[in-house]
Amino acid sequence: MSVTWGESEGLPKCLIIPLRKQHTATIFFLHGLGDSATGVKPFLQDLTEHPDLEYVRFVLPTAPIMPIIGMNGWSMYSWFDRYSFDHAKRKEDEKGQVQSAKWIDDLIKGRERSRLSQGGAISILTAITSERQLGGLYALSTYVPCRRKVLEIATPQAKNLPILWCHGTADKQVNYDIWKDLAKTPAKQLYTLP
Repeated sequence: MSVTWGESEGLPKCLIIPLRKQHTATIFFLHGLGDSATGVKPFLQDLTEHPDLEYVRFVLPTAPIMPIIGMNGWSMYSWFDRYSFDHAKRKEDEKGQVQSAKWIDDLIKGRERSRLSQGGAISILTAITSERQLGGLYALSTYVPCRRKVLEIATPQAKNLPILWCHGTADKQVNYDIWKDLAKTPAKQLYTLP
């Protein structure tokens, strides 16, 4: 699989996996805390080579490197700061979350030059605040950021967004039992559930 790198203004590079047929769809895959586009590329190898996905462009952005308060100031790739790893009670870096969501939305709008947990959180925030109707969202082992403001920041398009949300029961970053509660509350606020 050959790849190209695109760089957006003042922001980290994106790994772009080229198309094999005419472009009709794009999948943005955001990595988790401490990972990078290069780190998740092998995970996506089989997916990107599947014959049904020859028309899909895969864009893998890499988060900037920043010190993480919840990890004693260690610097790593991160979409936003993590003040704590206590998901239920922690203060959130809403400014960093919104900034990353805006950047991803700019990528979706085509403003790039060529071009899991934390990445999923930013994907969710981008999807529920985007002014355009997106084709869908898949969220893997993640959580809802800015959860206390979900109703305030969600656009009308969020109510019609198809979501596939999966979470492993052995996840050590986002505890499954905590995730169930965090996922259900915003979902109930945004959607009419059966």
